[in-house]
Amino acid sequence: MALTPPSHPDGSSGNQTISTIGGMTVVAVVVVGCLQLKSLRRDVYGSSIAKSTLVQPAVAQALAARKRRVEARQLRVSDPVLARHLGIGRPDLRRDYDDGGLVDLNTAPASVIAQVSDIELSYAEAVVSARDARGGSYFDLAEVFVDLNLPPHVQEQLREHAIV
Repeated sequence: MALTPPSHPDGSSGNQTISTIGGMTVVAVVVVGCLQLKSLRRDVYGSSIAKSTLVQPAVAQALAARKRRVEARQLRVSDPVLARHLGIGRPDLRRDYDDGGLVDLNTAPASVIAQVSDIELSYAEAVVSARDARGGSYFDLAEVFVDLNLPPHVQEQLREHAIV
């Protein structure tokens, strides 16, 4: 743009082509800069979770526990031996690993299932009875719901906290 010829006495550009290319270059630089800043903004200002919800300690604590449950479930699938050693899903056993509040429906006693899942003891006892009746284990959480007629709120709690 420094090579643009002097403007005409009427105020128009000395070379329309160079002026057009220069103007388009400026617009392109601004657009590319904005696109690059979009990813940087995400890093600086955090995730899409509104900051107002994280101000509440209970919300932040619940979200952190949910994240630990997801990580513990992934660990259990990828390395079952390590998961068993860490006691994932067995809060009644001595352990140092925080799985975020999971309970193993195949091995935990009814009182632990009820406490961790925050369901009534009668429903947890029904899960243990059905487990014992079928030989001691479930392969999928859906099997529990097929074997037992549990209310929707109990099924929701088990989906969130139970592993098999």
